[in-house]
This record gives sequence, C-alpha cells and structure tokens, in this order.
Amino acid sequence: MPAAPLRIAVAGGDGSVHRLLQAFVVLRCAYPNLCARADLRFYLVPIGRDNRLANYIAHHDRWYHRHIFTPHAHGHPTVPQLIVPPRLSASAMEKSRSSRWSHESRDGDSPTSERGKLPPPPPPI
Repeated sequence: MPAAPLRIAVAGGDGSVHRLLQAFVVLRCAYPNLCARADLRFYLVPIGRDNRLANYIAHHDRWYHRHIFTPHAHGHPTVPQLIVPPRLSASAMEKSRSSRWSHESRDGDSPTSERGKLPPPPPPI
C-alpha cells in the first residue's frame, strides 16, 4: 500500500520556494532512501512581491490562476485572523456583575430569593 502523500504548502515568493527546495535537496542527499519512499507534493501560494514561478504556473494553468493566484498574489487579506478583545479590568468586571444582579433582582430572581444564596463569583483573572 503506497504511503499517503505529504502535502507541503509554500506561502511566499520565489525566495521562499528557493529556500524550501534547497533544504529538500540537502535532505534528499542526506537520506536518499527516506526521500525515495515519500510522496511529497508542493503547493505554491503566492504571497509577496517576487512571484515569477507563480506567474508562470498561473499563465499555463487556468485553475491555479483562478483559485490560487488571483486571490493571493495581489495582497488581498485572505488569511483569517483571530481578533482578541482587550481584557476587562477588575473594576469593569465587578461593574458588569453588579449591573447583572441588579437587573435580575428587578425580575424577581435575585441571588437572595427563596432558592437560597448563590456562591460568590470567581475572582477576576
């Protein structure tokens, strides 16, 4: 049974591709049996200024041009980023908790209702 292909995505320009392939050649020379058995597949995502190889591939492969080259080559922000909101200060967290309890007490569901007292809130992190 053949080994599953190892897919390697190169996000960058011609310099990134050159450095990756240079490292691959060194690895192949050092471990020829290992590299001969591996099914490596390289994928080029053109990000950066110098993309001659990506331009060449896009010129000859319409699928690559439409789905890979066009969305990435011109610096469009296609990589998702995680935006973490700033942490609340301890006083802001207490204010939020106190407003929540006062709102609930108006609805008849206060922490001191017939059901008993609720445990104190955890300390701010």
